[in-house]
Amino acid sequence: MENKRTMSYGKGNVFAYRTFMEPLSGLQPIPESAFTVRDNTVFGINVTVEVGGNAFLSSFTEGDNQMVVATDSMKNFIQRHLATFSGRTIEGFIRYVGEAFLTTYSHIDWVKLTGEAVPFENTTYANGEEPSTSTLVYKHSRNERNEASIELVREGNGWRINRQNSALLDLQLVKVKDNSFVGFIRDQYTTLPEDSNRPLFIYLNIGWSYETDDDALGEEPPRRP
Repeated sequence: MENKRTMSYGKGNVFAYRTFMEPLSGLQPIPESAFTVRDNTVFGINVTVEVGGNAFLSSFTEGDNQMVVATDSMKNFIQRHLATFSGRTIEGFIRYVGEAFLTTYSHIDWVKLTGEAVPFENTTYANGEEPSTSTLVYKHSRNERNEASIELVREGNGWRINRQNSALLDLQLVKVKDNSFVGFIRDQYTTLPEDSNRPLFIYLNIGWSYETDDDALGEEPPRRP
């Protein structure tokens, strides 16, 4: 029987923030979404990283940490690379960081990253008698947020993308009428009345992948990253 093992470790809850990044614009509206621009004035992200490779075996079996990149160093690595990132999307950033990990640490065989947006939205202020949108003060949004994940695997003198996915998390929707719930099993355990018109509250996550890996980078906006 073939003995397969994976030696890996990582770090979660790596928060990084940057202001006045290049905006993502030029997107074409589609029937499913009117989203056309993200100004990236405040770009916040929560990153989880996992690295793997046979070089880490001695750390687990012998307590020899010569090949171990400390998780605190991983945190600093991610945060500093946000400062040099020239892209416009979460997908682009985690790919940029993943490639940098494999370039910097030649003993890492693969790296997995997940980036979850920490969204901010505009505030309003009184401007005479009319409310105006502030371009100075933003507030942390508790609404839905973007997420992206990627797995990069070392291959020859380079690497390949083994998996790349995107998602919109924690949509919370309520439909206020025309929701019937009738015809279900009624027995000695049933106390719920049938109702032909009641509110319906939905929690929803939406996930997708791109036709090509580069579509996620936002360099050709009509491709809708």
